[in-house]
Amino acid sequence: MDRHDGRTENAVRVDRHGGPTEDARHVDQHDGRTEDAAHADRHDGRTEDAVRVNRGGRVGDALRAARPFRGADAPAAGVPAAGVPRRGGGVRRRGGGVRRRNGEVRRPGSGVRWRGRRAVIVGAAVAVAAAATLAVLARPRPALFAPRLSGPDRLVTNEFAHWNPRTPGTHVSRDWDVTSGSLFVRRGVAWTGVPDASAPDAGSSRSTGSSVFRMTTRRRDFDDVAVSLRLRNLGLTGAGRAAASEIDGVHVFLRWQSAEKLYVVSLNRRDGLIVVKKKLPGGEANGGTYVTLGQAPYAVPYGRWQAFRVRIRTSGGGLVTITVVKDGREVLSATDDGGEGAAILTPGAVGLRGDNCDFEFAGFRVTRA
Repeated sequence: MDRHDGRTENAVRVDRHGGPTEDARHVDQHDGRTEDAAHADRHDGRTEDAVRVNRGGRVGDALRAARPFRGADAPAAGVPAAGVPRRGGGVRRRGGGVRRRNGEVRRPGSGVRWRGRRAVIVGAAVAVAAAATLAVLARPRPALFAPRLSGPDRLVTNEFAHWNPRTPGTHVSRDWDVTSGSLFVRRGVAWTGVPDASAPDAGSSRSTGSSVFRMTTRRRDFDDVAVSLRLRNLGLTGAGRAAASEIDGVHVFLRWQSAEKLYVVSLNRRDGLIVVKKKLPGGEANGGTYVTLGQAPYAVPYGRWQAFRVRIRTSGGGLVTITVVKDGREVLSATDDGGEGAAILTPGAVGLRGDNCDFEFAGFRVTRA
């Protein structure tokens, strides 16, 4: 007793894990009170057994291990946080390390399960992957054809180049074939020039001939595609190569095989309609016959830019569907079922047509439908 400064041998008995016994530590931590007395004070006089019942059958040791030391629970100064024997074997460590209970891993002193933390991390990774996928889907599709129609003011090509490709001073385009009229770049956008009734010379310096404007791509391999462009209609004329008509305006060519076999989508017309047609060989319309597939009313906003996307796609059974989207909103969809002449299933050129119309366009792109 003397060699332990007045304390009994039991009070400082070293257990098999290198520290004072649990009874001795709890007597010190609770100012000399027994563990049952301390728990009775903390839980309104209830015994430790009652607390264990109210907390789902967890033992008092588990409760004490799950929360950090606070206040009177903190070890006395100079007392090491030694291993404490626990029921069921193993060592419960205070002040560091990792505890395992019932196959679950917990951080010391926090009670937060690592399994829950892993679920949060996995969920965040899934969210990031989903956002990345949406970002990829939101990207513009790569262009199959996107000609450069910007830069300094100039003549790009004209009908003179089509009929006289080897004549000196001729403007031949590697992208476009203009069979009637003239194509310019003015103020950074493509332009037909002021439409008139005269045939142009090599430089379209005296006339444009663009009251009848016909232009196709040199490529002839466009099948299921979407044609996008911005269009500004600057006005109509009645003094061109042809008399004024309700169809005067701007039109898009799809699957162009020849001047007698193609699809035509009228975006701006004098009569205020958007129209989808098919033209087949044989007839009085420049060697062919037009079949109307669908139409919708549309008031042309002259002088203002309009954004169009025209898509053509072949589905099962040889059905060809053409859809017109204006400023992000679908305004017309028409299907060619071959009921009035065979559908055009062969890839072809795309292009633009103008009738008695002065217009500009920009951002011409062809992508997969």
